[in-house]
Amino acid sequence: MSKIEQLKKQYPNLSISLVDLAKLLDITKSHKYTPVICKIISENFKINEDEEYQRRVNYIKDYLSDFNISSDNLSIDEMWIYKIFLEHFTNGTYDTIYNLMDYGERGLLPTKDILTYKSTNDIKKDITFASLLDNEKNFSNQIVKEFENETWLAIRPLTYSSSIKYGAATKWCTTSRYEKEYFAKYWDRGVLVYFINKKTGYKFAGFKGVKNNDELSFWSAEDNRIDSLDIDCDSYLYDIIKNIFKSNKSNSDLCDLETKSKVSIECKYVLFDDEVSNLHKIVAIEELPEVNHTQQYEVVNLQNIRFENDGYITDTTYLTEEILVSPTMRG
Repeated sequence: MSKIEQLKKQYPNLSISLVDLAKLLDITKSHKYTPVICKIISENFKINEDEEYQRRVNYIKDYLSDFNISSDNLSIDEMWIYKIFLEHFTNGTYDTIYNLMDYGERGLLPTKDILTYKSTNDIKKDITFASLLDNEKNFSNQIVKEFENETWLAIRPLTYSSSIKYGAATKWCTTSRYEKEYFAKYWDRGVLVYFINKKTGYKFAGFKGVKNNDELSFWSAEDNRIDSLDIDCDSYLYDIIKNIFKSNKSNSDLCDLETKSKVSIECKYVLFDDEVSNLHKIVAIEELPEVNHTQQYEVVNLQNIRFENDGYITDTTYLTEEILVSPTMRG
């Protein structure tokens, strides 16, 4: 029996196919309708080749690329099915899989025989230990280190990339691959800090708003809001936490223009900052109204943007490294 066949036997809930699902929908014992059900389901996976076809295809390719899946040898149907499958991953599931493979191949996992892991929690602990070794070397210029001793590390992520690295093996929305704008919102609106126990792998996050409110909240690795008294930490850490959150500067306030532009591009946000305008806020794509007259807009590089105080970007269809700006919005 091949390794794959053994896995199918060991995990029968993962070996089900779409044809099996179609069979479950059939009310007859002879599965008379299953072929027609398959036909109906198959039609639903097809993308209509209209004027929006190429844009949809490119979107799916970009989506798969975020999961390091190459679409080069995949049909449109296969890409669509993969996308639907990946959408059902909980935040952090893919990162756990990816980090396990990445750190494993680079020999950074404390556990050398990966088949000896007894639970996902054991895997996450190893990922945390491996990430600390890796992150110190590669992401030191993308964080602000608020505190560190032999047991605890407290950092402020300044980029989305550093957020997903130091937030590895968590379900924090600020590490989401699906909705990267969550990181930008917290990054811009307040003090966002990740606390990591270097000996156990335990993590919790803290956030205090500094622009719209001063609410202070703490979050477990499972992304559940927790009371400060429920945090599993040494007593001396509370005074350190208190001092950290006395700051009235958001994470974005600690960034230079290049880093701010990097976050804007990574999270597909338009960044308004004192260095490029008098307006200091971030506008999320999902919050912007849609417009149909894109011909009224011109493409400009993010670094060269100048906005009036009451200016808004109202078309973000092509918001990547360049954005569309109405001529009336230029300063």
